[in-house]
Amino acid sequence: MTTWGLDVSNHKPWGFDFPRARREGYTFCFTKATEGTSYVDKNWYNRGSDQGYAVRIPEAGLIPGAYHFLRAGDGAAQARHFLARVKDAGGPTGWVCSCDCEADASWDTLYGFYAEWAQLTGGHPLPLYTGAWWWNIPARGWDARKLPGGLPWLWLSRYVAGSGYGSVLYEKVPTSWWTAGFGGWGQVQILQFSSSGVVAGVPAIDVNAFEGDPTALYALTRAGGTPPTPTTPGGPMPGEIADFAASHVESPDEQTVGSQTALSAIWAGVEELRARPVGAVEPMTDEQYQRFVELMRADQRAAITSGIKQALDPLLQALGAYGDALAPGVAALGTLNDTPEGGAPEAPPAAADQ
Repeated sequence: MTTWGLDVSNHKPWGFDFPRARREGYTFCFTKATEGTSYVDKNWYNRGSDQGYAVRIPEAGLIPGAYHFLRAGDGAAQARHFLARVKDAGGPTGWVCSCDCEADASWDTLYGFYAEWAQLTGGHPLPLYTGAWWWNIPARGWDARKLPGGLPWLWLSRYVAGSGYGSVLYEKVPTSWWTAGFGGWGQVQILQFSSSGVVAGVPAIDVNAFEGDPTALYALTRAGGTPPTPTTPGGPMPGEIADFAASHVESPDEQTVGSQTALSAIWAGVEELRARPVGAVEPMTDEQYQRFVELMRADQRAAITSGIKQALDPLLQALGAYGDALAPGVAALGTLNDTPEGGAPEAPPAAADQ
């Protein structure tokens, strides 16, 4: 399976909606913590308050990740700086920590960072973020297998063209991109495949994929031991369907393709139904039903409607009598797989970055 992730820093809005990103199907999120020997990202963590990405990311139910942007100079000092700030947020246990190496650091700096980190944390995993575009210049050609602790996981930067929803952009990624072919790495573990993803309504977000389930990512949150059982709070849709579905459903009020409004309106409607007397729910009209059918691409209905039904069925049971009033409409979702003669019309293309 594909596990989706994003990464953010102070370049993104302070009010970024992490719970909405979780609802859109994202499972993990890295955020910048530090750079060099003294810089702390302003969005990382505010001591004594409940603010900061370091608090808001795990609160949203996302697997939290923190990274250090490596600079030239004393690698060991940078590792101590990074670890101190991660400890502010209760880490490193519970966090996927990473070293971002794409600037002016030397091999000695990188080696010193990994040596100090391994000694201070007892071997807490430390994936390395980089790209062949940086690593493979003639002056380097380093062998990451020689780093203290052995070959780290590779978080590779390699971008597809275009912008849009992460799951749509990911369709452009060739299988060959999961083979590194440099630095001693054979396989890529995490792939940052675009810096132009649209997440939670915000364009130009770095989006990532991990080909595996969340349990394997949790294994990176501690030094040895058995990874904790993953949980998935806050997400009404399975990870591989959520933002995929949103990218092909038109928002009824905004009339824009790809708006999460169309899906989140389902959940907002539940609260409205709770306030109504039993039996006061109006059925979907034929016109509304046909419009819904037309907005679904014929070759994608099965996956999308299956995900919607999986999300709604337990919700209807919890609603009791209110759910009974809605059940016929949910049952009708199964008929969407019956393609009308000539096929369903194509949905409009996903909106591009503004």
